[in-house]
Amino acid sequence: MHAYTDILSRLFSSSFIQIFRSIIVFFISVILARKLGSEAFGNYAFLTAAFIQVWSLIDGGFQNSFFTNLSSKKQGKNFYTYSLAVILLQLIISSVLILLFLSTNFLDFFFLTKNRELIFWAFLSIISQKSFLNNATHIAESMRKNFYGNIFELIAVSFQILSIVILFSMNISDLDRIFMFITFANLASCALSILFIKREYLDLNISFKEYFDSTILYMRPLLLFSWISFSVQFFDIWILSKIGGFTEQSYFQVAHRFSLIFIVFLVALNNINWKETAELTENKRISELYDYVFNIMRYVCCAAIIFSLFLFANSENLLTVFFGKEYVTSASIITFELMMLNII
Repeated sequence: MHAYTDILSRLFSSSFIQIFRSIIVFFISVILARKLGSEAFGNYAFLTAAFIQVWSLIDGGFQNSFFTNLSSKKQGKNFYTYSLAVILLQLIISSVLILLFLSTNFLDFFFLTKNRELIFWAFLSIISQKSFLNNATHIAESMRKNFYGNIFELIAVSFQILSIVILFSMNISDLDRIFMFITFANLASCALSILFIKREYLDLNISFKEYFDSTILYMRPLLLFSWISFSVQFFDIWILSKIGGFTEQSYFQVAHRFSLIFIVFLVALNNINWKETAELTENKRISELYDYVFNIMRYVCCAAIIFSLFLFANSENLLTVFFGKEYVTSASIITFELMMLNII
């Protein structure tokens, strides 16, 4: 009983912060959509979604492996050293590849723009969030300090909305500048988390081979999945932007921004679940694991039905109030309603 009370306490604290964070992210989208217009906002949304998929391919499941190893038991200091080296190697290799392709038509074809600076800053904005900020959050969550991890993600999006407001107040609406400021906001928040989150080390040094074996154990099943996921999801958003245009992409992303409120709640729950299931699996408490997963899934399904049906019934009014009449068309309303049903 105490374990479930602790889980609920961490969920409510992290969910409150995550929902507040998702509200800020939502209003970042509202500001960008209204100020940029549907075409430019669709371009922004496409590049963001595209590079998230590129990052998932580059990561290959490493982040999940890192979090699982941290959650299952305490690690020695050089475990963090090796992990940082892997993250930096991922960044260097992907940056070199981007720079090599900058002078070719390859990037024009896949990212639908000739603006090389825009592509590079969009890439860095996602890497700074996914590779650095998220891993810093995972360190806190692996120690059951979910509140601290979520606070720094909240600080990051607060820096982002502040930067965007400042840019628009100076009549600067270039997408590359927006991505640049988002990158700096993510890195600043990551630096703060490293300074304030006290890590717990074991007095144990492992060889690189031991580190590699423990990491690849969890990565191996995810490597193929990361390629399949990239192929499906990247080309899904690419085809929508290539054939339908950035305006159609903006309709899809506007609907997605509403669903993010619930998705962020799921992320908060998932990070807690990862810690608990990793520990239960490590200790071979399988029956407790099954009970825990069943109870969590039951409550999540009920919450998803209530949330999605409410948004479905109020689709046109919500689009008008938040994003304006430019985003209220038959296509955007149908997209919105389908996205809400997809939550279930």
